[in-house]
Amino acid sequence: MQYSEPTLWSLRRGRGDPLGFLTSLAGRGDFVPFTIAGHHAVLLNRPDYIEEVLVSHAAKFSKGFANQRAKQLLGTGLLTADGPLHAGRRRVIQPAFG
Repeated sequence: MQYSEPTLWSLRRGRGDPLGFLTSLAGRGDFVPFTIAGHHAVLLNRPDYIEEVLVSHAAKFSKGFANQRAKQLLGTGLLTADGPLHAGRRRVIQPAFG
């Protein structure tokens, strides 16, 4: 997989325009590999791709380095939990979104 040029550095250059940065990536296609702070990442720009990652095949994916850093700050809550712990916490709050 070839990673393209946009990076977090590009985001900093835009001075506080993260939405503009993501929008520029989205304009490159439905599956856009890039680097952020030296780590490989992929922007998925189609609902069916996102469903595959977050629902259908969630056990095959991890939330990555940013999630590990967030756990240090936020603890292990719904946002930062993985696997069965995340599934259990999601089931608890699911009725609130119905």
